[in-house]
Amino acid sequence: THLTMGWAKGENVFAGVPRRTEAQKEALIAKNPSVVLVYSSSFGRLEEDGKKLEDLPGLKETDAFKNGKVYSLPGIVYAMGPRTPQAVNLMIGKLHGEDKKADLPERSYAPASSLGTDK
Repeated sequence: THLTMGWAKGENVFAGVPRRTEAQKEALIAKNPSVVLVYSSSFGRLEEDGKKLEDLPGLKETDAFKNGKVYSLPGIVYAMGPRTPQAVNLMIGKLHGEDKKADLPERSYAPASSLGTDK
């Protein structure tokens, strides 16, 4: 997903943190992102554990959380494939505003219903 984030002109504040390494709340607070994109599967795991977004260490202290700009992203942003343009476009809308999205034609392999919803 680092490629799609780059194409969407976003910054991964945890770039360089090894996978499966828990990000430290101090790093999140120091970066203070204006928008946070969370994978929908992460929301599911939180709910299974009886937790909410505000339970994530440091998230409540960010401008993104305070301004209601924490969004859920569907699994299509995980992999490269025929839905990559839609995934990048989805990220652009969340990061920079819906008016910045490209006017992509509807594709049978990427219906709007498969692109996820906000949490």
